[in-house]
Amino acid sequence: MVLGHSRWLWGRFCPNQGLETVMRCHIAAFEAMAGCCTEILYDRMKTAVIGEDAAGVVTYNASLVALLAHYGSAPKACQPSMISTPSSMSGARTPPTPGSMPPRDGSCASILRRSSLICAHCRPCATMRS
Repeated sequence: MVLGHSRWLWGRFCPNQGLETVMRCHIAAFEAMAGCCTEILYDRMKTAVIGEDAAGVVTYNASLVALLAHYGSAPKACQPSMISTPSSMSGARTPPTPGSMPPRDGSCASILRRSSLICAHCRPCATMRS
């Protein structure tokens, strides 16, 4: 997780992105920051985002939503990225805007930046105050 206002970084390398792993990492991150975030932005990872209907309403994993609600947080999905298709089918592709992607230098920090969750509006959590 990366805090949106301060860019404080918390990360843990895990063998998978299964629901149990993701939930354990959320709990550990909230404990490490001694609080929680009002909103967490997800990069459309399958563990968090189940799908989206025709009207654009995102469906989140109910277990993850329940965990976040316990800590007083809520999920928010990032906009879908460009889908890479063969050029004969897709026509011209619009490249990402400069600066929208973190550098890919291969360092651990770079890998964490590319795969992290952004946590915004951090505040002390009621469950952390005891």
